[in-house]
Amino acid sequence: MDAEHRHVVLLGLERIASDGSAIGGALFSNSFGQLSAYAYYGHEWDELLGTDSLYFKLCGGIIYGYRGRFKNKVPLNVGGFSPAIIPAVGWRLTPRDAIQAAVLGKAGVTFSYNRRF
Repeated sequence: MDAEHRHVVLLGLERIASDGSAIGGALFSNSFGQLSAYAYYGHEWDELLGTDSLYFKLCGGIIYGYRGRFKNKVPLNVGGFSPAIIPAVGWRLTPRDAIQAAVLGKAGVTFSYNRRF
């Protein structure tokens, strides 16, 4: 990691309906140390490739938080707001626990632990 970037800390909440539709939001410190947020809607497809534990999720929404000299680090940024589409693949460890990897364009990949309540 270069000196300009920092580790990202994120906390998110998501609701997935029985039809697979998902709505959620996250607060995070972006890799430039700025407080940021992501609000989104999407869909989760379970039993990917015939495997009960494998799923795919695709979400789209608005990110806020890349401002000042970092405004061009995300595309189509207007006043700190930028559209985002985030695909993810996950593996259910139990009916309530999962691990997930999400692709953030050319910027990176996130790895997360998810818990259903």
